Amino acid sequence: MFLLGHAGLLVPGYAVLAIVLSAAFLFFLLKRNLKEARPEVAVKDGWLAVEDGVLAVEDGVLAVNKAGVPAAKGVSRREAAFFVLTAVFALAVALLAMTPPSVRDELIHHLAVPRLYVQKGRIFEIPFMGFSYFPMNIDLLYIIPLLLGNDIFARLIHFAFAVLTGLVIYSYLRPRLGRAYAVLGFLLFFSTPVVMNLARTAYVDLGATFFSTLALVGILEWGDGGREGRKDGGKGEKRLFYWSALSMGLAIGAKYNMLISLFLLTFLVVHLSIRKGSAQRLAIRDGFIFFAIAITVFSPWLIRNYVWKGSPFYPMMQAAISKAATEGGGLHFGEALSPIGRRYLLYNESTLDIVLVPLRIFLEGVDNSIEKFDGVLNPFLLIFMALSLFRIQEERDIKYLVVFSVLFSYIALFTADLVIRYILPVFPPLVVMAVRGVRHGMEEKRGMRYASIAALVLLFSFNLFYLGGLYQRYMPLGYITGGESRSGYLSRVLPDYRVVEYANANIPLSSRVLFLFTGDRGYYWERGYFYGDRMGGDIISFVKRAGDAEGLKREFLDTGATHLFILDRLLEKFAGDNFNDNEIRLLSAFFKDSTERLYGANGFSLYRIRQ
Repeated sequence: MFLLGHAGLLVPGYAVLAIVLSAAFLFFLLKRNLKEARPEVAVKDGWLAVEDGVLAVEDGVLAVNKAGVPAAKGVSRREAAFFVLTAVFALAVALLAMTPPSVRDELIHHLAVPRLYVQKGRIFEIPFMGFSYFPMNIDLLYIIPLLLGNDIFARLIHFAFAVLTGLVIYSYLRPRLGRAYAVLGFLLFFSTPVVMNLARTAYVDLGATFFSTLALVGILEWGDGGREGRKDGGKGEKRLFYWSALSMGLAIGAKYNMLISLFLLTFLVVHLSIRKGSAQRLAIRDGFIFFAIAITVFSPWLIRNYVWKGSPFYPMMQAAISKAATEGGGLHFGEALSPIGRRYLLYNESTLDIVLVPLRIFLEGVDNSIEKFDGVLNPFLLIFMALSLFRIQEERDIKYLVVFSVLFSYIALFTADLVIRYILPVFPPLVVMAVRGVRHGMEEKRGMRYASIAALVLLFSFNLFYLGGLYQRYMPLGYITGGESRSGYLSRVLPDYRVVEYANANIPLSSRVLFLFTGDRGYYWERGYFYGDRMGGDIISFVKRAGDAEGLKREFLDTGATHLFILDRLLEKFAGDNFNDNEIRLLSAFFKDSTERLYGANGFSLYRIRQ
């Protein structure tokens, strides 16, 4: 693929093939799990199921089911309520997604990089964008709508991954708990604030979560014996195993932190293989095969980075090893301070605060705040997750879901800033636990049942309130109904868009614009752009080396820049914090004598460097 990319051919077909194969695996799971279900005995809430029997009665509807599945020919009132709620949330989020891209990482990375590929007609190296070296299975999909001139469809692709992940949860719960609880699982996942907020964007987190969840569910089914596999000489089990390994490789190819899932699922494969009766040597072989298939599927991105940078895991592993070797503090990714160090020193958190982070993310999450985990979950989910633990001895899969979720969360905490979307792969397992908790609460005595119903009402009220907040913040209906233009919408939600629009219309096509403290949102720029160190290290070097304004001008021109795009107040603050009086005067002289301010709006300015 990347040899074709280097040859000048734009090839998003790899990503399309990934989706087709994963969709086939999901169809395989749905078909198998809807066809066969685990027999169980229950007499609750007006329905009767007889183990290994043939009779199921739900809300007065009689159905015959050879597998003993508690099912109904019609749709129960409970199911109807869940379907209606699901449709409400899905439609509301879809409308939010049908607005022009305007969220930070869309404009910096996930759409910006594919657009540059489209503009150049091939995949090429972008040295000033460190994240352009990240794996891009999902980002490559966005090339297709960009080629068609429809970036809103890129958002709908990511929206579709939320739906697909909900279907994986549904397929897992349907044979175990019945249709009503399976629909509830879909609804709990999709309506959670962080999922709704991501589903309206062209990010990659929901795609990575879909592939990771598909792999986890497949391995759990494989470990459970593959009910279909028992009837066909083990072929069903083998398909589950290989499909899961393939899905795991696609997950890593969407986001680096899915490597955590790979390591956890590899150990789970070894454990389940031993539990299935395999000798230890054969179990380790199964784990190795799973790992090898996943890495092979992921390998195109490793090859690309090795060809470009000489390091397969660039920039993540190189930066982490360098900091561990030169500064200490352990192996981690991101800033100089380790994630734990940041929480101790910057956020004044105690050891207990850090230990309780997996619980705090449900209670304290706030959008756009790294300190508060940059996302919102639902605190009422904790109630149902706790209820599920009362049957942990009866329902073995809960143990695996708990271990996976806890280990993934803590490993992520120690290796990167803990942002909720970085640990999103733990959320589908937690939803499965929560649904089991709902069922447990509904099957207890009347007081517990009423308390569970009240908690569900509060849970969905919380989600609806958050959804209303998104509408209040972005007001999408004006654009969707045609009452607001695309330019008007973007000018309202993006403070820098008016300057970008001016630059696209007025400066020469050959211009190269250097971004300084603007947030690096490059997607809407139709002129060449680049940026350096976000912390301003380049500017410090330029000013220190330049003896006068003319020398500073040469420093900027040597970078190839013809224009400067600046957030004025941040540059002023940066200069006051990092330069002495003489250096500040030099910087002021440079802007007075060597640049021309072409346009400004909302605190952003565009300058032309005089030649």
